[in-house]
Amino acid sequence: MAKRAMKPQKVSEPEPVVRYFPETQSLWIDSGKQLGEGETIAKGVVVFYNKEDGSMAEGVRIELAEHVLKPFVDAIIAKHNAKSGHVEQV
Repeated sequence: MAKRAMKPQKVSEPEPVVRYFPETQSLWIDSGKQLGEGETIAKGVVVFYNKEDGSMAEGVRIELAEHVLKPFVDAIIAKHNAKSGHVEQV
């Protein structure tokens, strides 16, 4: 695969489109634009580039997202529970 050119972020960035598919635990986050070629950057994490020339990242797919993102979600829950003054016991 050709080396990707680094381009600065656009001034008016699109709102992210976030889709989650519970049956496969796949999380997709993209720009809403048509995606082109994808490249695996880590186990279960694929970055997709724009369809026109493949130079800008336009989306990401995270497979088994519940497992991969668990530390992140746990940190958010801990932060918000601590601020609200209670922590649920499980």
